Amino acid sequence: MRVLWAEYAELVGLFYMAQFSRDPQIREQFKTDRERAGFEVIRAALFRSLLLALAKIIFDDDRRSHNPSVKRLYRQFSGEKAKGNSTLLAFLEKRFVKRLNGRPEGTCERFNAHLDDIFAHWTNLANSPSWQGLKTLRNKVIAHSDLEFCAGEWRLINPNEINLSIDDFDKIRTGVEDFINAFNLAISAMRLNFEEIHEKAKSAAHAFWRRLV
Repeated sequence: MRVLWAEYAELVGLFYMAQFSRDPQIREQFKTDRERAGFEVIRAALFRSLLLALAKIIFDDDRRSHNPSVKRLYRQFSGEKAKGNSTLLAFLEKRFVKRLNGRPEGTCERFNAHLDDIFAHWTNLANSPSWQGLKTLRNKVIAHSDLEFCAGEWRLINPNEINLSIDDFDKIRTGVEDFINAFNLAISAMRLNFEEIHEKAKSAAHAFWRRLV
């Protein structure tokens, strides 16, 4: 969870840097052709890094490594739940109830309902257009499958044809945040505070772009 937390903080920084790069007032400051060309290189690199960081933290589940991801945690938790008598889940449930002692949500039933919510949330988001579009775009970037044969000639595929906007990236980022918070609650019986991460990232992006122009 600590590694996922750190990766998410980096992802939020990328998100706000990419978001600010779309501000018309910032783009208008780059007046010459060379300045605009340089700006577009930076902007393209930001969005490429953002989509790969999002895809990694969501979908990375190489069984030969120990890289943490939302999908990996989902697979491991659902695998434990399928056992029916998981020692790990029994331990987490006991700690969940103990740490939330006296609070309405601190019961065995609420712990199991929380896991059910996580699994249902994964099913809904994994099949959403935004997440499917991200996976398609990630595959194109990693595999370099960016050519297609059309009307008798080869042409580059425009990533914008996937129709992912900054709002879609924000929906995906929010989904990641929800999962990290939900898994952390199941593991430690504590919720995470994301406010500082967002405030720092937003402030840094604003300062960078405003100083640059």
